[in-house]
Amino acid sequence: MKKEIITLDEFQKEFEELIKRYVPRRRRDKLISKYESLINTLAIEGEKVLVQPYFEKLKGIGDVNLYALRLEKKNPKRTM
Repeated sequence: MKKEIITLDEFQKEFEELIKRYVPRRRRDKLISKYESLINTLAIEGEKVLVQPYFEKLKGIGDVNLYALRLEKKNPKRTM
C-alpha cells in the first residue's frame, strides 16, 4: 500500500513566517531549502529515507507511524 505525505496549504506560509521571525537572516534560505529538499526526497524515495537523522519516529501515539522532520540532525544520545 502506497503511503501519502499530507500537508496543509497554510503550513508553507506559517513555516516561512516562523523562519523570518526566529532565524537569523543568513540561515533562512538554507533552512527553507533544506525543508523542501527533505520533503521532495521523502516523496520520491518513500519510507526508506525515514532512517536519516532528519527524521524521528514519535513515541506514545499508539499504532500510528508518525514522524517528525527536523531541519537539523538530531543529537546523538549522550552517555554519562
